[in-house]
Amino acid sequence: MDAWEAERNQADFVKIRDRALEFNLFSHTEVPNTAQAASR
Repeated sequence: MDAWEAERNQADFVKIRDRALEFNLFSHTEVPNTAQAASR
């Protein structure tokens, strides 16, 4: 893997992570009981 590919993979990871964080924030604000229901 060359440096350019590693950098591109890192950028993709950051994009995916940011989208996941946004989704978590959105789902927690919309449905606050989801985490509690899932942990039972």
